[in-house]
Amino acid sequence: ISMPRFTRKSIISQSFIERKTYRNFEGAIIPFEDFAGMLNALAGIKTLQLTKPNQLSIYLSIKENRIENISGGIYRLDVSKMELIKLGSGSKSATVFSGSETIYNGAAFGIYITAKKSVATNHDKMLYATGYIGQALMNISTKHKIGLCAIGIINQKEGLNSINLDSNDVILHSFLGGKVTG
Repeated sequence: ISMPRFTRKSIISQSFIERKTYRNFEGAIIPFEDFAGMLNALAGIKTLQLTKPNQLSIYLSIKENRIENISGGIYRLDVSKMELIKLGSGSKSATVFSGSETIYNGAAFGIYITAKKSVATNHDKMLYATGYIGQALMNISTKHKIGLCAIGIINQKEGLNSINLDSNDVILHSFLGGKVTG
């Protein structure tokens, strides 16, 4: 069976071009509408563990004066209501991303996908859901002029401490993000 060939301008090629990792960010403030638009990619993932109690959670560490109308601090994203719930002031994430300091310094925010250790024992299911969350964010972020960089290795203890969690929790994945031109 002969399969059709896609031209370089096809939707498939365009999605590969748009979905990429950014390691450098502009210092510009991210418009609130763009930031909200990126996070709204997660609104359609209600079938996964994001809306179930004590399953996956998404925390954000936002730097001061980097996202329009959002003060710097630690937030939890309530996906069922699409609300950011402020948990603390200040961004305490500098030591979390040791080895990625250059990327962190230019970023406007960090995203942490977490789980309770008691449910993280179903590791494959949690990683599948975490990957789906990451794909959803990366697929839409560039449409809002936001670049994301997946950070694979972080300091777990410092990371949990920076978002006010404890040793009963685990960070499954994290991203750094900021304003990009395209």
